Amino acid sequence: MMTQEQLHQDSLRLGRIFRALYSENRDNQATLDALEDYKDARRKLDRVQNGSRYGSVEAFMMTQGQID
Repeated sequence: MMTQEQLHQDSLRLGRIFRALYSENRDNQATLDALEDYKDARRKLDRVQNGSRYGSVEAFMMTQGQID
């Protein structure tokens, strides 16, 4: 079984893939599939005290290109 940190790192990798595809072609099926994979990965994470998912700020920043 994967730890929360491993799941989080996996979601960051998928977020990076989504961001790259989205920057190239927003209306591509591969882009939509990458987004769904990212969302599925994030949903595997537990919610923390404030109700958001583990690492949510970092994950959001990854999809927005604010971090690499």
